[in-house]
Amino acid sequence: MIIVLLSLLTSNNLNVSSTTRFLDGWIDLILLDFVLYDWDRVLRPGGLLWIDGFFCLKEDLSDYMEAFKALRYRKHKWVVVPKKDKDNKEVFFSAVLEKPPRPFR
Repeated sequence: MIIVLLSLLTSNNLNVSSTTRFLDGWIDLILLDFVLYDWDRVLRPGGLLWIDGFFCLKEDLSDYMEAFKALRYRKHKWVVVPKKDKDNKEVFFSAVLEKPPRPFR
């Protein structure tokens, strides 16, 4: 699990949470919900969630995107591009999302 947590505040909240190659298309949607809930719990309002290089099958993309959209974070960057080494069956997803000043719902 490669998670980089930056700017840990004394109040046990984070300014920035970043992930790369941990959350990929192999992760179960239930586990993804738990991970996103935990990130939302420790990320302060106004903090950034940076998802870099998430990849999955094209056919599963909408399911994963719904999990990220359910957070209702403000989108600063949201990019989906084809992954070239798998016969265009997989895609990469990257995003920078800002937690709004409200609790997780």
